[in-house]
Amino acid sequence: KKIEWMIMKQFNLQEYLKNPSRKIVTRDWRTVRIICTDFQSDKPIIGLVKDKEENKERAYNFSEDGKQYLTEDVVESNLDLFFVPIKKEGWVNIYQDNELKCNSIFDTKEKAEEIGKSLDNYITTIKIEWEQP
Repeated sequence: KKIEWMIMKQFNLQEYLKNPSRKIVTRDWRTVRIICTDFQSDKPIIGLVKDKEENKERAYNFSEDGKQYLTEDVVESNLDLFFVPIKKEGWVNIYQDNELKCNSIFDTKEKAEEIGKSLDNYITTIKIEWEQP
């Protein structure tokens, strides 16, 4: 999981406030519960971080961009906050037109097949999955 944080989206307080139910983790994938976003400090966010070894939480303060600065010269920490990528899935139709192509992502297999089978160059419908940061 060491490289996976690179595809995660860095925490941002304004974005978090739009969807406070979105899951948050630290850079090293520990779960975080945000309990305060308006603490009167240069680090207004208070989050409870699940300890790796013990089944306990520890409270930490974070800046609005989710940073947990340790010292002025260390600006990156395993405690920095990230949004967990959102897993998505959909259905696409594959068509033959001198080259393979697909044009739209459908919510259901049935809807995709209904549209696909109405066209002469339809080959098949396949499920796709992806993550959005």
